[in-house]
Amino acid sequence: MRVVVFGSGSFGTAMASVVARNAREVVIVTRREDVARGINDARANPSHLSAFKLAANVTATTDADEALRGADAIVHAIPMQGTEEFLIGVRDAVRASGALFVNTSKGLRSDTLELMHEVLERVLGREHPCAFFGGPTFATQLMDGTPSGGVMAAKDLALAKRAAALFSGPKMRVYPSTDVVGVEIGGALKNVIAILAGGLEGMGLGVNA
Repeated sequence: MRVVVFGSGSFGTAMASVVARNAREVVIVTRREDVARGINDARANPSHLSAFKLAANVTATTDADEALRGADAIVHAIPMQGTEEFLIGVRDAVRASGALFVNTSKGLRSDTLELMHEVLERVLGREHPCAFFGGPTFATQLMDGTPSGGVMAAKDLALAKRAAALFSGPKMRVYPSTDVVGVEIGGALKNVIAILAGGLEGMGLGVNA
């Protein structure tokens, strides 16, 4: 299986490492030539998580069209606010590939308050197969291989199971679901709730608050 990862930040790098355990080859699409060279030549991302070596089947390129040729799956790890602009530039190649599109980005679009599935339906079309990953998965811990878990949601359960299998492993359990909106809302709100909870604790208002 050939998997393309959109985004070379911390989470994109971690996602590439996770799916590399189940894929034949993983190609990270990055805007930066220095990042592509670092990954291809030194087996490490020079800008993010540079202390971790990447698997031999992980490479990088700045050419999204080239990366998408023969792709079976796409893992999207570009932040929500930059997603539409990026996808408009590559959507013809994404559509032509027919590859399963797995979103790992969280949040709502700030100007329209759209969820990611709404953005993807508008940009890629309702017919393109999409799944949505959520869960308490921190990039450094994914790279360390500490036990992690998540949820993979899609409108079709069989599609959710197919996407979940791409991420699953001995230390990574991913549960399939059809609750796309629930996974998206949970991912968007979790940090807001965490900040509020931390504020309450810092104010000494107790557990009940």
